[in-house]
Amino acid sequence: MIAEEADKVVGFEFVCFTDGMGWISARNNLKETFENMNHIYNIVDMKNGIIGDKIV
Repeated sequence: MIAEEADKVVGFEFVCFTDGMGWISARNNLKETFENMNHIYNIVDMKNGIIGDKIV
């Protein structure tokens, strides 16, 4: 829902980071989010520098 609202803001893009454990307990919600968002990452992605690579 936050990502949908963020789409209405000009010049703003919502980025989601998950700890990975959510894939177990909230699988359906995260699957839907993953299918509808351009930027969803986990903690390992952060450690590997995804922020510097993808976000300006």
